[in-house]
Amino acid sequence: MTNLLPPPTPTNTATPTPTPSLAQVWNTGGRGVKLRQSPNGPVIGTLQEGSYVQVLYGSEVVEGLVWLEVVGGEGRHGWMPQIYLTVVTLTPTATAGQ
Repeated sequence: MTNLLPPPTPTNTATPTPTPSLAQVWNTGGRGVKLRQSPNGPVIGTLQEGSYVQVLYGSEVVEGLVWLEVVGGEGRHGWMPQIYLTVVTLTPTATAGQ
């Protein structure tokens, strides 16, 4: 009598998913930076120096600049050069009574 075992069941392994990061517009000399529809594409808005954006997953190099896909504070989705962004690291702060 032959005893056949069922084939092994594959196990799904979790893979890390990149998380959007928070960044601040800086290094523009106070002029702000143009938000574009695509890397080096049509201008769809301007982000003021000091404003915050959510950096998404897209990244492309066009004409020697690294362009990042972002969402501005008003929910506008576009692209801007990485050289005008600094990543913000959020740190918890103690509150009264803790």
